[in-house]
Amino acid sequence: MRSPVQHKSVHNKDFEEGNRRQNVNNSLAGNKQNEDVFFGISYLAKFPSFVLLLFIHCIICYNFVSWAIFLVPYGVSLGFRPDVAVFFSTAGGIGGFWGKVSLLAVFYCDVDNTLVLFVVPAFTFTVGLIGYIFTTNYFLLLASSIISGFSIAFAEGAANAVLPHYICRCHLRQGIAFSYFCTGLFFQTSGILSGEYCTVEFKYVHQISLYTYVCY
Repeated sequence: MRSPVQHKSVHNKDFEEGNRRQNVNNSLAGNKQNEDVFFGISYLAKFPSFVLLLFIHCIICYNFVSWAIFLVPYGVSLGFRPDVAVFFSTAGGIGGFWGKVSLLAVFYCDVDNTLVLFVVPAFTFTVGLIGYIFTTNYFLLLASSIISGFSIAFAEGAANAVLPHYICRCHLRQGIAFSYFCTGLFFQTSGILSGEYCTVEFKYVHQISLYTYVCY
């Protein structure tokens, strides 16, 4: 004689499935509570690629603000009128606009290559900065501003765009929040740090010049 077949109702299945999901969620919440210290920042250290990307992004932000603040005073120091030197910043902004547009085209073509996104812009940004050293021609300096603005805007946008690829989905919100906190901190302090560095360097050079004058 066959044993009677036990049928489980749909409500029982839904109830068991709900309990199973609740247990999984409680387990994940417990693990996350143990791992996330100070809003999950300690767990972000387990993603070395994310930490490296964050470091690169902070350097990009520092260079961007320092370069932008440097443009007009540098033009004035070369003898250009302030109403003429301000076009260095305008040229940099135009280059930055086309840098963002080019980045959209790159991602539209599904190009996700570190060489294209970071190495090439870093090289062209360096070339643009070198232009400020070896020339005092107004139009060449405008070209250097366009190249620099294009490169730094391209790299900064790329660092924001690829961030979700370097951290898990569970900690994506913490990663984005911490990334914006660090980059914002560098945005706010880069001008101060660069100014302090230039002040110390100027005092050091002035002391050497004064010592040389006294000796001779």
